Amino acid sequence: MLKSVIVVFTFVFLASIDPLPAAVSPPYYGNGVSDMSGFVGNGNLSFSDNGSRVRGTFNLGSAFTPQDYLVFYIDSRPGGFADTSGFIENGNPFKASASGLSYSGVRSLATFAPGFTADYAIVLQHQSSAFLFELAAGTEFPMQKTLVFNEVGNTWTFDFYLSDVGASGNHFDFQSVVARSFGNGSHSLESFETLQGTGGFNPITFDYFNSYGVEPVPEPANVALAVFGGLGVLWSVGGKVRQVWARKVPN
Repeated sequence: MLKSVIVVFTFVFLASIDPLPAAVSPPYYGNGVSDMSGFVGNGNLSFSDNGSRVRGTFNLGSAFTPQDYLVFYIDSRPGGFADTSGFIENGNPFKASASGLSYSGVRSLATFAPGFTADYAIVLQHQSSAFLFELAAGTEFPMQKTLVFNEVGNTWTFDFYLSDVGASGNHFDFQSVVARSFGNGSHSLESFETLQGTGGFNPITFDYFNSYGVEPVPEPANVALAVFGGLGVLWSVGGKVRQVWARKVPN
């Protein structure tokens, strides 16, 4: 139930001719954990979109450990999975990282925050590639797509289409985790959210999830939403906090 709403307006001036300028939304900050050097825990992430294509911009908090993989779980449509217990894909490091399942069949269970059910996973790896997977339990992932992925110094960018993740409008929720040790399925605690657990092959649980874009909102009598270049909404649901940002980006 909606308990509180804080609306913040921000004006964004776009000087770039790039149709997907970086850092349009304020950043989502890492959780401060540095069990894998702090490249995520001390880093930050932002998203922008042009109505059809999304760009993620990740500023690393430290040097990246080459054998580790950064996984984003995406909740963009009804249904999905509340944890990774049913994922069995482990044929390569990217799939094993998304599944949390080692090549030898050892499970590193990740339980998502209340209200979050994962539909897709995006997996990034230093000086390698980025892949989008549609998640499925007990079988192979039914869809795999190679994403545009670039590294410039300590900044990574990756692009995907909203239609690829079945998003309604420009809204999606996400959670992130570092899969370590050559993508063998074990987990670090570095994330853009806070986690409970000890990492490795031990179970972990997300405390909350982040959101990008503005999902359809019921019309409470005392709330009006408008967009002037950018709009931020922060709300608390059942004691959990999620951050939402929308912006106008030229096509």
